[in-house]
Amino acid sequence: MNVNIGFIGTGFMGAPIVKGIIKAGLVPADRIHVFDVDREKMKLLKDDTGVNIAADGREVTEKSDIIILAVKPNYVKEVLEDCRDKFDNSKILVSIAAGIPIKTYKNIIGSDKKVVRTMPNQPALVGEGMTIISYDSCITKEE
Repeated sequence: MNVNIGFIGTGFMGAPIVKGIIKAGLVPADRIHVFDVDREKMKLLKDDTGVNIAADGREVTEKSDIIILAVKPNYVKEVLEDCRDKFDNSKILVSIAAGIPIKTYKNIIGSDKKVVRTMPNQPALVGEGMTIISYDSCITKEE
């Protein structure tokens, strides 16, 4: 895949997803940008995989085609409000935050923006899980 992927959140689910993408050869580490408020988590992930560390979620959004939001549901609004002006119609927001409808994301970043809501299960942490995916008409079949 010739895209840049960004991760906002590199904790319990974010870091394993990053590692899985790299291990599967989907996207090379140098095309992945990460940010987490826990700087130590970011450093460990960079040391382990070679991904790029970003200064904040705004930088991740700016440098990425696909932004994976891997934060707890109670942080979604705050994180997205901070970087909403970096979203344009070409970027895809993929959220793994449970229980938040697509409408909530669109209310923050714009109703015309591309949003995919996912729900990975815990076995995904070792590459053996499954993920439920939901999206609206802004996402094309190819995307």
